[in-house]
Amino acid sequence: MTTPTTAPSRRGLLKGFGALSAAAAGSAVLAGCDFGGEPAAAPGADVAAAATAGPGTDGIDLATITTGRRVGLISLDNSAAAVAIGLQGMSAIKEEIDWEVDVVDIKGDPSAVPGAVTTLLQRGAEAILCYALPSVGLEQAVRPANDAGVPVISLVSGRFPGADAVADFNEWVSSSRTALYTMQRMGYAGEIALLDFTGLEATAIRSVVVREVIDRYPDVTIVEDIVVRVPGQLQDARERTAALLGQHPDLKAVWCAFDDIALGANTAVKESGRDVFVTSIDGVPTALEAIRRSEPLAATCYNDQPLLMKIGVSLADKLIAGDTVPAVTYQDSPLVTADNVPSDGSLPNGFVTPFWLG
Repeated sequence: MTTPTTAPSRRGLLKGFGALSAAAAGSAVLAGCDFGGEPAAAPGADVAAAATAGPGTDGIDLATITTGRRVGLISLDNSAAAVAIGLQGMSAIKEEIDWEVDVVDIKGDPSAVPGAVTTLLQRGAEAILCYALPSVGLEQAVRPANDAGVPVISLVSGRFPGADAVADFNEWVSSSRTALYTMQRMGYAGEIALLDFTGLEATAIRSVVVREVIDRYPDVTIVEDIVVRVPGQLQDARERTAALLGQHPDLKAVWCAFDDIALGANTAVKESGRDVFVTSIDGVPTALEAIRRSEPLAATCYNDQPLLMKIGVSLADKLIAGDTVPAVTYQDSPLVTADNVPSDGSLPNGFVTPFWLG
């Protein structure tokens, strides 16, 4: 996400996770996003309100952004729920600051990134935003932008040489929050199943953290550790959860790498009638609604995608102007449970999700 002198490689950061193979990259999902499955509820005006909130709420004043810029944004799949929320937020932002944002959806095919970068440069992009892309191969893909002196910003796309700045959710903290909530609700004892995916840096971090937390509690046992198929994760998670519920009558909880997996598990637990709860990370609208209805999906961490877009725009504006920016910008992700989920059906925009620079 930064130049090689300021950011470690993905291999260095995630040593021991294993390299993402070319085949896995082709089917990688967004960190904490949904592919296919049941469509998430459209956040509507809430996204615009969050994306264009004034100074003092999230630290970014859009009035200070230079108007009339042109940037390119590459995403893995615009149909993913969390990405759709982010793009709605970007739409609200670009209207306010009069930016032209060319969005290229590579539809789940990371091999299309080099062509997307070239196309955006030909269209006159002053900066390239890489939104929720697998970091493997991005160093080579963005090299034409580096050679042309066009800034590259990684938005939840992992650290890779060639990116001038990074905006990320702090997966270490949010994963700890969800994992600790899970342990507390289990009473620090009993059986848990993990529905996992480690194809992206964010989900790999989540996987490491939950295991580190569980390891601290010797009375908690992981009875199933399943890597869910992606794409098709919602249905796969539903079927896998149904199977493990039949095999483990004493199961207490199912931890999921991201909300789409959790929603599949949530459906299976509801169908079984079992007293098993599900936890996750991302806070997409359908997950928040499940929590609101006191369904098995009991907790998630809310990733504020509109704020991520504001941070990305701010970084791009400064880099285009030749200013120095922090190598990494981390955004906080508050835990959402039945105790604090908004009752009116909105996204939790009342939460303050501050970010810090480092």
